[in-house]
Amino acid sequence: MRLLATIIAIMLLAGCEDGSGDPSPAARAPETEVLAETETRTAIQIRKLTPAVATVGEPTTFNFEVAYSLANVPQGVINVGFNSWNANSYAFVSDKAIVDEGTGVVTFRVTTTPVKWDEPLTFKLNVSLSEYPHPSSWTPLATATEVIEVVDAPPAQKTRRAVQVPAHTGPLVGAGVAESCDEDPNLATLYCNQF
Repeated sequence: MRLLATIIAIMLLAGCEDGSGDPSPAARAPETEVLAETETRTAIQIRKLTPAVATVGEPTTFNFEVAYSLANVPQGVINVGFNSWNANSYAFVSDKAIVDEGTGVVTFRVTTTPVKWDEPLTFKLNVSLSEYPHPSSWTPLATATEVIEVVDAPPAQKTRRAVQVPAHTGPLVGAGVAESCDEDPNLATLYCNQF
């Protein structure tokens, strides 16, 4: 169990602040909605994540709320990360929120490029609540993850259009040719029509 906690802490270090006590310029003030009015323990939850489906390799802006309850710690930091570089670890983005003890909700708008991992691995959003400031090596107080479905991009359609050939005045009087071709990159073939 201690080994698992150490591995999680190492994975969470990528991109996280250094614990110097200086909040990021992207730090946000929490809103007033609460996780649960009777919450007396430290907890974190992802809410209202949109979109729930993203296209592989296409930069996507995710909007979501993070509800938190911070107990017995004066201040905490909510870090946001995605497993964009490694299926089994999260790289934090610069967006974070410094929160005070108690409960609240913070709204995030974060853009990242989704990755489609080989099954059974999935692309995930991760949020963690840690003491603020924290040392350079630490274990988060609470974490939450949300799976984001990643779909393949539709095949690109390349269209080639030939110019209309003027009618030939010789034996083929009035004849003209035009063609339209659509390329299927998956089959590496062209589908053409003449008219």
